[in-house]
Amino acid sequence: MNMSQNFPQSGNEIIDKHHADLTRLVSKLAHAWIMEQDPNACDAVIDSFLANLDDHFQTEMTIVRAAGFAGWQRHNEDHAHIIRKLRKLADGKGEDYMYRFIDEAERTVFEHELLGDQEYWEVLAQTPTEHLITWDDSLLVHDEIIDEHHKALVNYLNRLYGWIMNGVEEEVFLENFAQIYSFTKVHFEHEESEFATIHSAEAQAHARDHARLLSELRHTIENLRKETDMDDARILMRDFVRFWLIDHILVHDKPFFLHRG
Repeated sequence: MNMSQNFPQSGNEIIDKHHADLTRLVSKLAHAWIMEQDPNACDAVIDSFLANLDDHFQTEMTIVRAAGFAGWQRHNEDHAHIIRKLRKLADGKGEDYMYRFIDEAERTVFEHELLGDQEYWEVLAQTPTEHLITWDDSLLVHDEIIDEHHKALVNYLNRLYGWIMNGVEEEVFLENFAQIYSFTKVHFEHEESEFATIHSAEAQAHARDHARLLSELRHTIENLRKETDMDDARILMRDFVRFWLIDHILVHDKPFFLHRG
């Protein structure tokens, strides 16, 4: 199989970019094996590929859950199966283990992204125009302070998106976008203080979700600072950040606070 061909467009440019990056990594691995056959060089590329694949799957889940894809749990199980299968191959040794890993990576990833991901394409077809997120009662978790925080974050993201659409200067956008991290950190600390006395696996898992979400946001901000293009910023806000926040509210917070109440 030749993965130099492009994946079909999913309707989300962040997901599509990840697909292209994964394609390049598999090609790089095949090149390293054919040209050098250096196990150390190949192992390093395998590690990079698996790390990028895992990061892609997590980002994809954040986006499709928030977009309302009903089959996200089964889709996530498919992701876990792919990771387990490829890690098992990567851990194997032998004369042809590298060939088997490259062949499986090409086939499995291409088939999953080409066939499996079609399930959510229709869900991603709707894109925002004036507002990234429309606040309504479906986003309420019925905790007064938490709901105020969430609504403030929604309003802040909508304002930033409006600035981008109206040609805001790059420095102004970056300075204000970085404030999202500070506000989100304070918000998460408040949430965790509310369930600090709850020594349950659910509360601990919720705190771990916060750490992951903050890491994703920090990574996003760092990437923007390195190579900021306002068109890229618009795509990032539209195709990832809005889903990141909706996923936090609907998938992580709402079930937790409704169950607690």
